[in-house]
Amino acid sequence: MSPRRDPNRRSAILAATRQIIAEHGTARVTHRLVAAKANVPLGSTTYYFADLDELVTAALDDALARYTEMIQRWRHELTTDDDLPLTLIRLAVECLADRTTAITEFDLRLAAVREPKLRPLARAWDSQLYQLLSEHAPPDACRAAIDLVNGAMLAALRDDGELDRRYLTDTLTALGL
Repeated sequence: MSPRRDPNRRSAILAATRQIIAEHGTARVTHRLVAAKANVPLGSTTYYFADLDELVTAALDDALARYTEMIQRWRHELTTDDDLPLTLIRLAVECLADRTTAITEFDLRLAAVREPKLRPLARAWDSQLYQLLSEHAPPDACRAAIDLVNGAMLAALRDDGELDRRYLTDTLTALGL
């Protein structure tokens, strides 16, 4: 079946790219590696994506779209739960449950340090969470909470562990959330 006739092929390529980013980082993405991971012909990756930058950006855009959907679910949870610190921790645990997406998100942040064109995409992650939290807490508390939770999530990923919920609850509460 040609790439044009297979509507799932592009999605498979993006999913494979996200997986490779999670396993090896953005710098190690190649058309050959993506094609093998997606189980598609090598030409399919260049059919849909002109170059690796376009492929990586599309995969990260796709990951951001998934994150946006999650943020919308969270918005509902935050309107029905008065305990903002516990809700935020529960949502962070949900993010960590999808290790591939969580690692992809943090790899994007690191790649954006070296690649200015990725910075708007990296900022969009925090911007969405900031907008959500700012409906419930002061701006400085929101920024501090995002930095705190991101750091705790990164440590949990690094250590193959879990979030220190007590520490996070105490610290988020002290921040005024």
